[in-house]
Formats: sequence, C-alpha cells, structure tokens
Amino acid sequence: MTVKIKINPDFRKIINYDRFLGVLDFIAQTGKIKIILTGKTPDYYYGYEQCNESSFIFYSELYYDKNIKFELVDNKWMPYGIASKYFDPIGAIYRIFILFDEQQRKNKNNSNGFTSFLTTDLTKERQSFKGLALVDQWVDTFIEKLIGKKNVPQNILKICLTHDVDGPEIYHFYEISKSFFKLIRFRNLKYWWQVVHGIKSKIRKDKGPFWRFIEWLEQEKKLNACSTFFFYPGKNIYKNHFNDPPYHIDNSSKWNILNEIEKNGGEVGIHPGIYYKKEEQAFLNSRLKFNKRGIPALGIRHHYWELNWADPFETFRKQANSGLKYDLSIAWKDSPGFRLATCRPFKTWFGQENTLDHVVIPSTIMDGHLFQYANYPTDECRLQAIERIIKEVFEKDGVLVLDWHERTFEDTLIYPGYGKFYFKLLKYLNTNFDVDYLLPREIFDGVLGNYHNHRLILEN
Repeated sequence: MTVKIKINPDFRKIINYDRFLGVLDFIAQTGKIKIILTGKTPDYYYGYEQCNESSFIFYSELYYDKNIKFELVDNKWMPYGIASKYFDPIGAIYRIFILFDEQQRKNKNNSNGFTSFLTTDLTKERQSFKGLALVDQWVDTFIEKLIGKKNVPQNILKICLTHDVDGPEIYHFYEISKSFFKLIRFRNLKYWWQVVHGIKSKIRKDKGPFWRFIEWLEQEKKLNACSTFFFYPGKNIYKNHFNDPPYHIDNSSKWNILNEIEKNGGEVGIHPGIYYKKEEQAFLNSRLKFNKRGIPALGIRHHYWELNWADPFETFRKQANSGLKYDLSIAWKDSPGFRLATCRPFKTWFGQENTLDHVVIPSTIMDGHLFQYANYPTDECRLQAIERIIKEVFEKDGVLVLDWHERTFEDTLIYPGYGKFYFKLLKYLNTNFDVDYLLPREIFDGVLGNYHNHRLILEN
C-alpha cells in the first residue's frame, strides 16, 4: 500500500527537517506502508492550516515547540488544555523521538560527561506512559485512517536475550579496589564477599565466580533460547571514565570465549565505555579489535545506556559510519519500559541517498530495573511489575529485549536472586506465549528485508 503526502514548504523552516523525515520513515516501516513525499497532487496534505477536508492530516505547530507543556488525554499526547480531538499523530511521534519532553527538564549531565537522567526527572505527565508503547498505538491508528484497514499482529512474542559484560574478572586489581571502596562507603557486606572472592581467585589463578558465559548459554538452550553478550573493548582514543569496566579484550587465550559463544549459537557485540560517543574512530577501533579474533561484532549497546541523549541519532550515525549495524541502547536507566514509546525495531534514517544500513532495537527490561532501582519483596511482585509491559510488546507486535548482566549468574550474596528470576521469567514467557527467540542480527535482517516495501521515498 502506497500513500502520497505533500508537506507545506513553510513548515520545514520551524523543525529539524531531517529528523522529521526519519519520523515519516519510521511510520512507514512500522505501519507497513510506503509513504511518498511529493510536490505534486497528493493523497494527503500535512503542515497546512487546518482544513475540514478529509485529505488534510491534522497539524498543530504546538507539537514542534520545545517549550510547550504536554499531558496525556485519552492516551494521546496533547498540549495542556487542548481536547484530544485535535491530536496531531505525526507531531506527537516527532516530539517523542526528538526527546523534547526530556529536554524541558533540568540537564543532569555531569561535568565528566556521565548522564544521570532518570524517569523520576520526567514530568509526572510523561512518567504516566513510560511503560506504554503509545507511539506504536498512534502509528497503527494513523495508518488505519490513511488506508482504511488494520495491520494484523502475528500473535507471537518475539524475545531478544542479551547480557552486558561489565566485569567478569573478579580478581582484577581494579575490581578488588573498587569493591573495597564501596565496602567502606556503603557498609554493605556483599562488597566484602566480592573482595574476598577476588583475592581468592587471584591466589588460585582461576577465573572466579563471574566468568559464567557457557553456563548462561547452556541454561538458555534448555528453554530453546540463545543470547548475545556485549563486551567492553577497552580504553578508547579519548579517555576512560571511572564507571567504565576494568578489563579489556587482548590476544590472550582466555578471550577465546568470544569465539566459543558464537560457536554455541550466541552472538558477540560491543559494550563501549562512557566517552565512546564522542569519537567515531573509537567505534571503528573497537570493531577492528573484535575482527582480529574472527568476531564480526556488528551490534552495540552503550555502557550505562550512554548515547548522546541530546541527539541519539548523531551517535547512531557515528556507529553506522564505523560499520556497526544495530544498536540496543535506547532504554530508561532506572525503569522498565519504552524510552521512545515504541517496542518496534526500525531502520535509522540517514537520508534517502545514504546507503548505510543501521537498525535501532529498543531495549525493554534490565535486571537493575527490578533489583537495583526498585525494592520488590518477591519474584511475584517483580513479575507483576512487568506483566503489563510484556503484554504491551505482544499486542504491539514488537520485540521484548531483556538485559541481564553476565555476572549476575552468580546470584548468591552480591546479586541475590537475579539469575533465578531471569530463568523463572523465561519459563513464564514460554508457558504463557508462543515465543520466538531472536538474536539482534536476525532482527536486523528482518527489518532490512521489509524495508524495500515499507519506507519513505522522496519524489523529485
């Protein structure tokens, strides 16, 4: 199905036009249609003074004003005091993707470049749908209005399992020192456990309790699943950050584990440090380091979700220019849910003539969301907290992306219950849904496979 839309030339002057085209491309991809932007007679007009004719898509310039306050009315993102019948679906999606409502809040970037923005920093109105994929709902409703029919969901829950590898070497001097510092600061005995086991592992010269890659894969295989591990490549050309992992990938035989993961059906990706977003060359250097070990390393998730949150798509362009194909860094830091209000992967827009292939795969639930930032007394409470989010992904035909740190397989004292809940969650998903476990590279292939027929085209 193809729809032709004509944009008011004057409208282009008040927006980031390239980002706007990316929104139209996203709508076409996830709405499963082809949108042609034309200067000739269209099917629909947008960006013009409102007209009652059915060929005009409702437009309000308020959606493109960063300073306007918004509220949720009938599940529609509306300027304060405006009735929901005056909803501009394209403007609402643009506003969410540009992060206008986040940028209204106090900038909490520290002087050292580390972002500390949490969902608690949002307005209460934006907080109200942090766990709802409302952008996907708006796309579906908009497409139905344009073409007169609904897209039929597949009734399959697509799941992507991932593990960030923040520090598998408990015996590393930096790990022991950092745990000792936290023991003194927080007076928490779990850090004493980490100090003791780190010293023991160093004396015994074993890999320690956090080196559990094969165990993850073996347990997941019992559930017909497989996962991706994101490894920190090491110091970049800019500088290191205090919160960066202490290890690095080198030529030693212990890192043959990367090849073992891929031989066992898993995938290996890059988990860059805090400052990587500043330098495109850092991404390229990281890929080359993995390539030397025979690892394609086409995917990436930033440590602490550290994209350039002033403009995430600027980071995506740097990734794509360095040969990276997909990113899984879009997420809330402290809460499960949907930072762009979508659970659907999409090809990144770099312009119609740009041949770079890059896909954004939003992440959904992290272990820390349920254990570190929330204080749920039982696993039943944790499951109850995310049931609505899981159902949202299923209903919107998206992808449920789970992120459980590799070291939480050792879930006794320092990460109590993390690993057990992860496998309990997978069993729940397998029991209650028809599931399809996908690796990021499979998601990437699926998005690109559909892109020829579902995309934005700029007509000369």
